[in-house]
Amino acid sequence: LRPHDPPRQEGEVSARARSGWMAAEAFELDDAAPLPLAIQPAPCGMRSMVTSALQAQNRSWSEAFVGSGILAIGAAVSAGIGIGAMVERMAPAGCRDVRERFALPELPPRDVVLYSAHRDTQTRALINTLSEAIAN
Repeated sequence: LRPHDPPRQEGEVSARARSGWMAAEAFELDDAAPLPLAIQPAPCGMRSMVTSALQAQNRSWSEAFVGSGILAIGAAVSAGIGIGAMVERMAPAGCRDVRERFALPELPPRDVVLYSAHRDTQTRALINTLSEAIAN
């Protein structure tokens, strides 16, 4: 289960999730400095989406933290190292969306995709139950 770029064949879209610009509650931004990002390394769909949105806004940015996976990005954001773009549901406790506060571009929603290599009836029933719970 994860926000994903183009779905692989075995994945099933279970929901659309809002993306936001997350930062620790006490995070302060130096207006003269490039936007400090906590971001995943390339190639990454979220990274591409973020950098394209910032480029369209002519907003300068820097890699304050580069890490693999949402847990690493969330930890950096929680520690106040930088701003991280992520699905709002995955934001760590104590973080909030700072899009309006720092005049950041709106990010499009992401598909939440459920992956399973199992195709038997019981597993399909479980997948359907999980998909319904996630969608609501």
